[in-house]
Amino acid sequence: MNDILFPEKINNDIKNVENFIAQRLELSNYKLKDNYLRLLFSGGKRIRPAFVFYSGQAFGGQTDTLLQMASAVELVHMSTLIHDDIIDHATKRRGEETLNAKHGDPWALYAGNYLFAEALEMIDSRKNPEIAGVMAEAAVKIVEGELLQQLALFDTSQTVRSYLKRIKGKTALLLALSCQIGALATTQNRDNIRLMYQYGYNLGMAFQIIDDILDMEDGLDLNKTKGQDLLYGHINLPAIFALQKESSEQRQLQAIIDRRFENENDLQEAVSIIKESGAVAKAKQVASSYSEKAKLSLEKLNNQSIKKELLKVSDSLIERNF
Repeated sequence: MNDILFPEKINNDIKNVENFIAQRLELSNYKLKDNYLRLLFSGGKRIRPAFVFYSGQAFGGQTDTLLQMASAVELVHMSTLIHDDIIDHATKRRGEETLNAKHGDPWALYAGNYLFAEALEMIDSRKNPEIAGVMAEAAVKIVEGELLQQLALFDTSQTVRSYLKRIKGKTALLLALSCQIGALATTQNRDNIRLMYQYGYNLGMAFQIIDDILDMEDGLDLNKTKGQDLLYGHINLPAIFALQKESSEQRQLQAIIDRRFENENDLQEAVSIIKESGAVAKAKQVASSYSEKAKLSLEKLNNQSIKKELLKVSDSLIERNF
């Protein structure tokens, strides 16, 4: 998967991140270690550490300097995956049994918190006070996003605005943080740091909307059931657009969600209503708008080779089917 998205150099950097995290986790409790390593090597796009490297290398940063930062960001992401699985009562992730299914919610919660704490310690606030500060600030907002996600489950009255606020905390902030940290580690130019943050934020918004669209699509190898996010109560952008249409289908969709898909064909019917309403195409327009904003953020980036790669990756993430 990473071979499709990134060039060889970035893929090598990503492998170094995986090895660095694995070595770090070797020091943890054996039960934690085995479960963490399974999650780490079960797959994933690794876009967050990749953007730490891209952002840092855009301003002349070296891989060794960025490795610890990229690893910390990936640990934060891993912790949010564990918390998401607890919220969703999910039993599988990337074909593997989830920690909450295997050991129960309390154990999984502590395991996720451990990774979060490990990430903050990895930054070393004495050597990198500003990076530690922005990471701690982002951590608060990410947790807030997780709380908003929990509060919004099965809420058919939520607005596009509330959805966008939710995915900002769920996805966009961590991608923005990845770009910001990479820049902070290698440059003091505030304009450069700001443009990389804006790039990551807007691409993160687009990325999550595309993820939500892919949840509705057929024939994709995502290791998940079509409509699974909707089944877990996540009212995503296509669903919100479909619910806003005044029609018998809209009322039917609302009734299905309100009864929490208790009938056998409810999920399939809900996905069909959403797709036939034109909501998916409308959501794609919103994603494309955020993607264009991300690309516009790079206009003042002087490193032309990195700019070219980032523009290419932006398009790949939006046009993907995985």
